[in-house]
Amino acid sequence: MTGTELSDPQSRDRIKALLGRLALHLPPTRMTAAQFSLLIEDYLDDLARYPVGAIEDACNDWRKHGTPHFPKISDLIRLIEDLDKRGFALPKPWEPTGRWVALTDEGREKIQRGMDEIASRPPSAINDALLALGARMLASERTWIERSTF
Repeated sequence: MTGTELSDPQSRDRIKALLGRLALHLPPTRMTAAQFSLLIEDYLDDLARYPVGAIEDACNDWRKHGTPHFPKISDLIRLIEDLDKRGFALPKPWEPTGRWVALTDEGREKIQRGMDEIASRPPSAINDALLALGARMLASERTWIERSTF
């Protein structure tokens, strides 16, 4: 089982959100918000060696089948390891299958054509995000090429 990277803010935020949602269903008793925040930081450290998908599976399983109390860290770890043994944990984290290469003029033209097509669509959050991504790509000296394309 491959763990999360504590330095990865997205993984930390995702685990915090999972534990926060679990706390909505099963509020910890007799704890201030500051105390709960400290508890979550400890949980993040203790869960760092497990994949986010396994943590999500365990939180969902606890919410549906666990006791009516917020789980102790030992409860979650035991459940994560049990789910992994039974094959219920999500697949291992994504590993890169490409490489960085210099962005060519042809590549810049393709990106610009894609951005022009997106700009012609009705405005939406997704289209705005794609346009921002395209702008970042055009501002870069390099781009990511998936292995299957070279």
